[in-house]
Amino acid sequence: QQQQQPAQSQCRSATENGVGDSSSSVDEFPEFPPRPRRQQQRGAKQLTPSTAATSPTPPSTASTAEFGGAAQSAPAAAAEPQPDLRSLMQQAGITEEALRQALTCVKPPSVSEIELKSALIRLFPPPPDRLPEAFYPCLNFELHLSDSGSDAAYNRVFDGQAEEISLQDLRPNREYHVKALAKLDSLRGKFTQPKAFCTLCRPPAAPAAPHLASRTKNSLLVRWPASDEDNGAKVVAYLLECATKASDSVSAPDFAEVYRGAQRQFKLTKLSPNTLYSLRVAAVNSKGVGDYSAIVDMATSRAAPPQPDPPSLAQRGVRSLTVAWQSGQQPLSEDEFVLQMNDEDTGHGFMTVYSGPELSHRVSHLRRNTEYRFRLQAINDDGASKWSAEAAYATLPDKPRRPDRPTLRGQPRPNSFRLAWEAPSDDGGMPLLAY
Repeated sequence: QQQQQPAQSQCRSATENGVGDSSSSVDEFPEFPPRPRRQQQRGAKQLTPSTAATSPTPPSTASTAEFGGAAQSAPAAAAEPQPDLRSLMQQAGITEEALRQALTCVKPPSVSEIELKSALIRLFPPPPDRLPEAFYPCLNFELHLSDSGSDAAYNRVFDGQAEEISLQDLRPNREYHVKALAKLDSLRGKFTQPKAFCTLCRPPAAPAAPHLASRTKNSLLVRWPASDEDNGAKVVAYLLECATKASDSVSAPDFAEVYRGAQRQFKLTKLSPNTLYSLRVAAVNSKGVGDYSAIVDMATSRAAPPQPDPPSLAQRGVRSLTVAWQSGQQPLSEDEFVLQMNDEDTGHGFMTVYSGPELSHRVSHLRRNTEYRFRLQAINDDGASKWSAEAAYATLPDKPRRPDRPTLRGQPRPNSFRLAWEAPSDDGGMPLLAY
C-alpha cells in the first residue's frame, strides 16, 4: 500500500494550524518511497546536553543517531522529495486535530545497551491504525533527557527522524529520565511518560603511578595522586603492592600487598640497602578493586661503605711518601676517600692531606728520615665508614754533606801524622756511621 501511494510535494514548514500551500497539482511530483522504519546505521546526528536545548537542528535522514563527544557523524544522505503535509491530509481525509491525537499515541522510549557512560534509546512512531504510514516520511521526534528526576527540568538532546539514539558521555551510576514526542512540521504531540534508567557502576579507573618522595637505605616513602574517575562509586581505599625487582627482565614481578587504606602515601620499611623494588597502586570502591597503575621501579639507598684496610706504602723518598689503598682485593671505585696524616712533631694530630676518588696519593714536602702516621676513611652518598687502622711510614734519610777539609794535628813523625776534620753541617737526617 505504501509503494502504491502517489508521492506529494516536498514537506514545507506548516503554519501553526498546520495549513500549507496546496495550490500545486498532485500529479506534478514523482512517487515517494515509504520512510524506513529502522536502519542499523548510527552517527547520522549529534547533539550534546549542553547545546541541544538551545540549538535547533534540522531533521535527520537516518533512523539512528548518536549524541555526545564520542559520536561520529555518518555521511549525509541525499535529500529526497517528501510529500506535502496538507496534501497528505486531504488525500487521507484526516483533520489536524486527528493528527494531533495520533501523534500523542506514542509509546515511551525503550532503553537498552546500558553501559558505564552510554545507553541506546529507541523511539516508536504512532501505530498505523492511528497515523497512516503515508505520513511517516514527514515524521520527526524530539528526545529530552533529565538527570535530576522525572519532574525536573529536561534538556533536548535530539531532534530528527532517527528512531535509535545512542546517548554518550553520561555519568556513571546516575539515574536518568528520557521522554519523547512525535511531530509533523508544526503539529506536535504530547510528551510520553518518562522512562527511567541508571547507568552502570564499576570499580575505579587506575590512578597515576606512585612516585618516590624520599628514601633511605632501608625505607621508601611513596605517594600517588587520586584516581581521576571513580566510575560511579566513591573511592574508599587504595591498594599498594610491592615486589622485589627480578634480576632478569623476563620474570614477572611477584607482587604482594603492603598497604590498604584511605591515605595516598605510605612508607615501606625494613627493606634491603641498594635494592630495586617494583610498585603499583589501585583504587578501591564499593564495586571492588580497579585497574592497577603503571609499574614503577624505585631503589633504596646504598649503605655506608665498610671500614677500609689501612693505607699501604707504595713508594717513599727523602721528602715524600706515596700511599695506596683498597678494600680487601677489590678497589672501591664508586666511593670517595679521605686520607689523613699525623706529624707528631707538630702536635696538630691527624690532618686531611687528600679527599677524592683516587686509590693512591703522594704526600710531599716532608722531613727526611721522619715517621708519619696515616689513616683512611671511605665515603659515599649514604654515609662514611669507620676510620681504618693507623699505619706508620718514614721518609728516607739523605746523604750527608761533605765535611771540611782535614787539617794536620801536631808535628809529623817519621812514619805517621795525625789529621782532624769537622763533622759535616748536615748529616742527611740520621747519625753518621763512618768517614
